[in-house]
Amino acid sequence: MLIDTRLGRLWNVHRDVFTKRYYFKCQSKDRWNGLESALCTRRYTALRSLMRLIAKEDKK
Repeated sequence: MLIDTRLGRLWNVHRDVFTKRYYFKCQSKDRWNGLESALCTRRYTALRSLMRLIAKEDKK
């Protein structure tokens, strides 16, 4: 699932079926990162809106 945040970055989001945790990568990076570590970064606000979008997707 690709989600475009307000920062204009495309985030590729992957949900781990077993742990129910989300992983994401910005298209400029190759590595998958856990959301927990990312919440400490400056991208926190973008990720918060990202999580809201994911929650909406889950309800469908």
